[in-house]
Amino acid sequence: MFALLVSLVVLASLFSLAVFHTWMAETQFELDDVEGQLAVQRGRLADLEFQVERYNAPGSVEGLARGQLGMVDPGEPRDILISADLMAEIGAAEAAYRRPDLETVPGADTTTADVGPGSSGQPDPGEYDTPNPTGGDTP
Repeated sequence: MFALLVSLVVLASLFSLAVFHTWMAETQFELDDVEGQLAVQRGRLADLEFQVERYNAPGSVEGLARGQLGMVDPGEPRDILISADLMAEIGAAEAAYRRPDLETVPGADTTTADVGPGSSGQPDPGEYDTPNPTGGDTP
C-alpha cells in the first residue's frame, strides 16, 4: 500500500511538472512575442524622435514654409507672373463693378466732399447728435 501511495505521489508530481513546463513554454512564447512588438515600437519611437529633432532644427520650419507652402519673408521681393487671360478677366470684373458716381470728374475740385446741405463740407446739423436718453428717436 505504501508503494502504491508513493507511486501516486510521484506520478502526480510528474504530471504537475509536465503541466508547469507546458505553462512555462506558453508564457515564454508570449514573452517573446511581446518583446518583438516592443522592439518594433522602440524602432518607431527612434524614428519619431529623429523627425522631431529634424523639425525642431533651426531653419527647418522656414524651409518647410518656403518649400511646401510657398511662403516668403514680408520684406523679400517676390515676382508674381499673371497670365494675359487672367489679366483680361480681372479687367472685365473691374469694369463690371465700377461705379461711375464714385469716379472723379476731370478738372473737379476734390478737396472737400459734399456732406451736407449747401456743400459747405460740414455735416448736416443734428446728423451726429447723441441719442435721446429716454430711448426715443427725436432729440
